[in-house]
Amino acid sequence: MKGLEEILSTWQSIIKSGVTAFGRWKRPYQYAFKDSEVVSPGLEKKISIFTGADYVNLHPTTYVVARSPEGTWQNLKGGYVELHPGRYTYHLVDKRDRSGSLPKIAETTLDGAMVSLVISVMYKVVDPIRVMEIQNPVDALLSGLHSDTKEYIRTHTFDEIVGNSDSNEIDRDRMFRHVRQEQGKHHQISRAFAVGDLMVKDREVDSRFMDIRKNLHIQQGEKDVEAKLLTQNQELEKRVASQEVEINQMKAKAEVSQQEILKKVRMQEIVLDRERQAYQMKQERWSHTIDVLERAFSMPNYIQSTSGLKLIQDIISELKKEASIDFNVELSPDGGHAGAENQSSKGVAGGKPSNLDDLTNTLLSMLDRNKR
Repeated sequence: MKGLEEILSTWQSIIKSGVTAFGRWKRPYQYAFKDSEVVSPGLEKKISIFTGADYVNLHPTTYVVARSPEGTWQNLKGGYVELHPGRYTYHLVDKRDRSGSLPKIAETTLDGAMVSLVISVMYKVVDPIRVMEIQNPVDALLSGLHSDTKEYIRTHTFDEIVGNSDSNEIDRDRMFRHVRQEQGKHHQISRAFAVGDLMVKDREVDSRFMDIRKNLHIQQGEKDVEAKLLTQNQELEKRVASQEVEINQMKAKAEVSQQEILKKVRMQEIVLDRERQAYQMKQERWSHTIDVLERAFSMPNYIQSTSGLKLIQDIISELKKEASIDFNVELSPDGGHAGAENQSSKGVAGGKPSNLDDLTNTLLSMLDRNKR
């Protein structure tokens, strides 16, 4: 019995050496895959009852998957492989990183904007057995990604898809996360392939929505200026009320130092009067500027021009700067008024036009010329 085992072991060693030597002598299995292919046509292979094995000379860029006589699939790892005798069908499966393009996607967003995308996909096979179980696997993958991307556009707003409100660039990261999540629902395909990235090669977005977003941006700027003015007015009223309280307190101490109190009262009244005059002057200037802006917005052809839109944005920016001045009221030792408002009012009350006035007059002149 022991002698028979030794004979069988020797025979198996001879068979393995012969099959290995012959297999290494042959060229590795290779196939030129088309863009829509990851699986090669079948190659018939007969495993002899005498050898019960094959040597798979595997190329590093491919898997070799064998269909057994019983109809089951087996991923052959390469080298000497023991197999049951019978007829097998070998298929090569591409394991390289691959790219493909989705058909042009044109879909309406959740809020009614039309978005068109041309997308390329990076993917690779990660489970060759599951690939063999899918009919037309590349087409199935790309079709699923195409449907998932359309679903992403349908279920998101224009702002969510575009992302940055100042441009029409697609928020690719958000879209990729959504598509990857949806792909996981396609159980068979998601196990067979790994999607590396989605790249937007071309896009067309609804120009109407872009114009609306720009106008909303300008309108928001105006609202910010109005809110600043309201806040400044409230703060000024609080300060005036506070100063009136101080005046009353000073009067209550008149018996101790009546002359000094009266002097301070007169100084405070002068300061308050200057502030009221400066604030009234600024309100008139700002009101004039806003009237000119409203006139510009009533002329769509003008605000659509690059120079016109730039000038309007500069005016709004200047309004924000002036509205952010802190109206601090202080008394200097010599009775003068120290504070940002004093410095700001000198430029206007002294007859020297501010940058806001220059910009407003420039816009008004351009509107008059445009009207003619």
